[in-house]
Amino acid sequence: MERFKGPYGGLSALSIVLIVVVGGALIALWPLVFIWAVNTLFEFGIPFTFWTWLAAVVILLTIAAIGMFGRGSSAAK
Repeated sequence: MERFKGPYGGLSALSIVLIVVVGGALIALWPLVFIWAVNTLFEFGIPFTFWTWLAAVVILLTIAAIGMFGRGSSAAK
């Protein structure tokens, strides 16, 4: 198998594809993990649907944006 001689060092093309696929799966599944955690901790009974997944994405992105650009950010000082 051919080695990729770019910024990723000696990783093969298959390794790069696997990293991208696993990373994409984690990004797609993380909102479901968030919903599961909320259901487990607070017993809300939130269903696992596309719309609740999308709502979890919005909440997680909002929390991330507040963390990056909000009051607690060292970049804002």
